[in-house]
Amino acid sequence: MEAATALFAEMIVLNYFEDQYQDVDDMSGYKLYSSIESCPMCLARLIATGVGTVKFVAPDISGGMVRTMDKLPPSWINLSKGQSFLQAETSPYIQELAYDIFMFNLLGCREKLFSRQCAALG
Repeated sequence: MEAATALFAEMIVLNYFEDQYQDVDDMSGYKLYSSIESCPMCLARLIATGVGTVKFVAPDISGGMVRTMDKLPPSWINLSKGQSFLQAETSPYIQELAYDIFMFNLLGCREKLFSRQCAALG
């Protein structure tokens, strides 16, 4: 499970779901909720998986990709047809809380990566 720590939450959930429910071959009726807007890597995974609806609580102004999906290559835009990616309707307080949790976890991830890099350098 150590390798999974390099993945973001959406990817971990999708990997787990696919491992547990190998007979599911159509994800269009499924919904995924996330605390933060998907980054480019997670958005590509969600599009490729075909999850029908993805809702996020807080926008990620610096790293989120949902708001700029029109900048994706045409093949990815076409692949995402029929999927919904949108911000969930929540209070500003809940949005702020979701963003704060994301930032707290991001700092922890950065520390872990830095420590791994230092250990690799010897």
